[in-house]
Amino acid sequence: ELNLSMVLSLSADRTGSIWVGTDGNGVVRISNSEITQYTTRNGLTGDIIFGVYEDRNETIWVTTNNGICR
Repeated sequence: ELNLSMVLSLSADRTGSIWVGTDGNGVVRISNSEITQYTTRNGLTGDIIFGVYEDRNETIWVTTNNGICR
């Protein structure tokens, strides 16, 4: 079960997906009716997410408690 009780950041990308940064549950992408969760098990450097940023090349960057990921 996905717990979004501690949301630290919200961001939207160019496709309209919503990115939710959590305090301990990684980052969650909400696209249409599909929800995908990314954590350290998927390669993030940390599960506490401070921010999500999309650059001009449409690359998603995630800032965590242990560094920056893309």
